[in-house]
Amino acid sequence: MVAVMNRLEKENCIPDEYLARPGQSLYKHLMNVSKLSQLFGDKSKIGELMRIAGFLHDMGKATPEWQEYLNRRLEKPSACVKLKVT
Repeated sequence: MVAVMNRLEKENCIPDEYLARPGQSLYKHLMNVSKLSQLFGDKSKIGELMRIAGFLHDMGKATPEWQEYLNRRLEKPSACVKLKVT
C-alpha cells in the first residue's frame, strides 16, 4: 500500500483543474492533509497509516460529478441576506 501511495503522490493522478473547494487544488489539498496526518500519526507510531488516510479522505472529490457540482456552485453564488444597520 505504501508503494501505491508513493506513486499516487509522485505522479499526481488528479487533474490540475480539479478542486477540493473554490480556489483550492484538490491534489495540493490531499498532499497537505496527508503530510499533516502523518506528522500527527508519527506521535502514535501510525504515521504511514495516517498519511494514507489523509491522502484518501477527499478522494471522492476526484469525480466528474463532484467537479460539476462545484463548478455549478461557482457559477451561481449562494444567496446572502444583507442586513442594513440603521
